[in-house]
Amino acid sequence: MANPKLPANTLPELIALAKSKPGVLSYSTPGEGSVHHLSQELLNLHADIRTVMNLPDVRERMARMGVEIEASTPEDFDKFIRAELLKWSAVAKQAGVKGE
Repeated sequence: MANPKLPANTLPELIALAKSKPGVLSYSTPGEGSVHHLSQELLNLHADIRTVMNLPDVRERMARMGVEIEASTPEDFDKFIRAELLKWSAVAKQAGVKGE
């Protein structure tokens, strides 16, 4: 969601705009650590997140919360999500779950 006055109508257009005007655009999220926040961090993409996720104290803290960190590429993550969608769609279909 973006202000309609913003000269970008798609995510690629928004990324191009942000790259052409570093430090000009801002965003908001419902909270630190939310999916919205972390999605934005993905755009701020991959190298910084991978560095942080490999810090020993971060890995230890996440492990205490039961989170296993797997630092992969955005392409690997896309493949994982697509595979999960296929897998769980098949399970839902087999169980007779009807979606909208």
